Amino acid sequence: MKRANVRNSQLTKDSIKISAANLFIKKGFYGTSISDIVENSGQNKRMIYHHFGSKEALYQSIYNEKLGQFYGILNLTIPDISSLSSAIEIKDCLNKLAIEFFNMLARDNDFVRMMAWNEIEMDQTLSAGIWENITSKIFGRIKKILQLAKQKKIINNDLDPDNLLIGILGIISSYFANAKLTAHLLESDIRSENNLNKHRQLIHLIMDAAIKT
Repeated sequence: MKRANVRNSQLTKDSIKISAANLFIKKGFYGTSISDIVENSGQNKRMIYHHFGSKEALYQSIYNEKLGQFYGILNLTIPDISSLSSAIEIKDCLNKLAIEFFNMLARDNDFVRMMAWNEIEMDQTLSAGIWENITSKIFGRIKKILQLAKQKKIINNDLDPDNLLIGILGIISSYFANAKLTAHLLESDIRSENNLNKHRQLIHLIMDAAIKT
């Protein structure tokens, strides 16, 4: 009986998250009410607050879960930063992480839309909650790799590691965030394998220009 209760509790929690995610993707955080989530999930308010505590915590849980996929890739790619010794290893690692993040956004348009809503709504409390969890861990580790590259003098002298990280993120995310403009300029589907490969090549070219080997 206890196992059945645990299983039912998890099913309820998953149902709330799936319904809430669909609403946040379509309407943003502020456009979605607890009543909307209740109606969409078939659960009651008490269950939502029991499992998540607040709408903010529910939103952050969904956002961090999606980012957690990339954090898993990050851990597999660089389990130990101290193991990176040569310029080629550091460059290959950064290249792989950039491409993996690009591939993640290519696969998950829902997350791209959540990122866009997060920027539009610019809620400091929400952003702080997201940053305190997975986001800070991800970018904290990437910044350490870039700082290591700077120490080893393999990043071009006129480049600041933080600005390089911001630039790479911008090139990756803007491709999907500005989907209509990108599609208009390309005159084709931005998610076609041909167009995705061209943008992957651009990312590699930028990394080649930024990091000396």
